[in-house]
Amino acid sequence: AFFLIDPYAGVPRSSLEFLCSSKAIILGSAGGLVFVLHRKGGALCVYNPARGIRCQLPSPPSEYCTWGGIAVRFMNDGDGVTKGYKLVYLSRTPAGSSWQRCQVYDSFARVWTMDKELDFGRKELHLEHPVVCDDVVFWASSHSESYERFDHYVVAFDVRKERTQIIPLPKEAAVTYLDTIGIGKWEGKSLCLIHYKMCTWVFGLWLLRKTNDGPPGWVRVHEVSLGQFGFMELPYVSSVTLSEVAMTTLLVFTISSKPYGYDIKDGTLKKLTSSEIYVAKLIPYSNTLRPCGEQEELLEQI
Repeated sequence: AFFLIDPYAGVPRSSLEFLCSSKAIILGSAGGLVFVLHRKGGALCVYNPARGIRCQLPSPPSEYCTWGGIAVRFMNDGDGVTKGYKLVYLSRTPAGSSWQRCQVYDSFARVWTMDKELDFGRKELHLEHPVVCDDVVFWASSHSESYERFDHYVVAFDVRKERTQIIPLPKEAAVTYLDTIGIGKWEGKSLCLIHYKMCTWVFGLWLLRKTNDGPPGWVRVHEVSLGQFGFMELPYVSSVTLSEVAMTTLLVFTISSKPYGYDIKDGTLKKLTSSEIYVAKLIPYSNTLRPCGEQEELLEQI
């Protein structure tokens, strides 16, 4: 099921019903565009739900793996006018490998410009939740069923330079069993690490700071304690992200299949929907009139 964090998102019900279809796998969303992989035939399409249109992308250079994720870097012509985007598709390789298949698509040229296997570290990644800051895409590591003993980290992929970097977490944010980590964009420009410490019921938010002569570092900017909100049982957080809604930043997370939003500006917490979300996949979406591509077609014709 879908639920919208922003009640003014303006997505037509017909578009939501289509995206809920079991025949389509939502890989990700950015700038009002939703990227979908169709189970039948494996076609990769981009949709604008607000306009009810879609465009099918050219076939990738290598076969897609359904267990993957996308990130989108929008480009501009120097005047702030978007002329296209770079689509980064990252798919998992066999378990235990540090290599991921990384493919890059240029929407302006309508060609795939890169198909490589790169080192993204030994842990599983939250491929569904990337953060894009300028030319760099970030993913956070996640818990896996193999119980590896590798420390958690954030991995950065520079789209322009086509290289990766492993960024260790701050020592104070060491991840233990049942802790949860995630990443988001802080005030539209900075990478924010979110660490929920199960034993203290506290969220810690850290900003990544770049340095000229050394590795990037982390600065703690905010913390949120769930203990003050009257939870009677130990709250296990299964997923977490940041969302900018109505001139404020929401810390969005799920507890026992229920989604919550904490307003960082005024310190209030509210349940986002009355329905339970058993498989939480928090996908960002903004209502825009951005075109899907040159060969668009109406959603009703699909």
